[in-house]
Amino acid sequence: MQSFIKLDSIKTHGNSISYDFSYSEDLNQYFNKQETFTIEYDLKNFNSAQNISDVPVSILAIPFLGNVLPISWLLNTDLIVPELDKCFYKQIPDIKNGFAKTYPNLSFQGTLSVLQIIDNTNLVPTTGNPISFFSSGVDAWQTLCEHYDEKPVLLTMFGADFYLENTKGNRAIAKHIESTAKQLNCENVFFNSNLRKFINESALNERFEKKLGLHWWNRIQYGFGVITHAAPIAYLKNSKTVYIASSYSYKDRVHHLDASNPQIDNYIMFGSAQVIHDGYDYTRQDKIYNICHFAKKHNIPMFIHVCWKQFDNLQNCSTCEKCLRTCMGILAEGFNPNDFGFKYEKESSQLVKQMLSTKELPVSMEMWEQILYRFKMNAGIIEQYPELKWILSFDFNKRKLKKHKPKCNTKLIIYSV
Repeated sequence: MQSFIKLDSIKTHGNSISYDFSYSEDLNQYFNKQETFTIEYDLKNFNSAQNISDVPVSILAIPFLGNVLPISWLLNTDLIVPELDKCFYKQIPDIKNGFAKTYPNLSFQGTLSVLQIIDNTNLVPTTGNPISFFSSGVDAWQTLCEHYDEKPVLLTMFGADFYLENTKGNRAIAKHIESTAKQLNCENVFFNSNLRKFINESALNERFEKKLGLHWWNRIQYGFGVITHAAPIAYLKNSKTVYIASSYSYKDRVHHLDASNPQIDNYIMFGSAQVIHDGYDYTRQDKIYNICHFAKKHNIPMFIHVCWKQFDNLQNCSTCEKCLRTCMGILAEGFNPNDFGFKYEKESSQLVKQMLSTKELPVSMEMWEQILYRFKMNAGIIEQYPELKWILSFDFNKRKLKKHKPKCNTKLIIYSV
């Protein structure tokens, strides 16, 4: 018997969606029987007379496919769906090809059977605001600053970088994003999704991690799987654009494999909306420069949230590699990190020096090189922060690295820059 996955029904209640699906016994290990795939949207700051229950089933099916199609492709199964949006359906071959180009050592096969294809293309011009995924990180802020005049709807997910279990911390983050949206005169939508729980991420890691080079989430799910959650909101808003912020740049010397990249994201369409992988022209340091000058120009207090740690309140630890990297990136452009949600002290300089001198930085090495270059270009900054004088003569080639094997929780690991 051919392996199969079948979407049996989609149920809505107000602004919540649940997906009932079945699959052949040989796929038991790849799904979590205790979890039904569910999404809950919070539309209190969204100007629409409609709610998620008013969205056609053919659009509601898209988040399910965004998370299950790659499983079907890599396990070579039949995927059966009752209804699907015509625009999204037509793009699937190109999306599949984008994955195949990204991971040429893997075979993307499988078949998709759709019983009814529905045309949801709006016959009137799409006049709604664009949608922009927003986490308050560097990449998300860059996209918001770039498209500020378009007044995008800020779409924030809880269930990935922000763990669903961290309710106190999530409330603090939501309050901050609500305040940001209000200040910038934008609507915002939050949603909870258990996209990482209804599948068995550990089993998928065990099956594919060696060929992917990293975990299922980082290499497959967090792009396509996350982006497709925007489909119902784009439909309600009559949007023609959905922005997803890039993590990397075409300018980067090192080519980073990533679940979210232009050769996948830019082919995703649904209803009348086109997804744009935004900010790929900018390095991370370019983005920090743009963000700092945007804040100065518009006199906007800006909290940049980058920390991997989960707190009960809104904060960055200011001691982890990512916090220190962002903090130093801001300093290198002549701005005060303490104005952007960080705590920079003289002692921070020694933490950075020790880390750069002794630790391997396979993902962020080039970003640190850009930061040090900017310090050397803006050498006058060192006069204000004499404790950073060592930067002007620091040489990456003379480091004494301590090699170690990182410990990680494959179920919850977040791989982000």
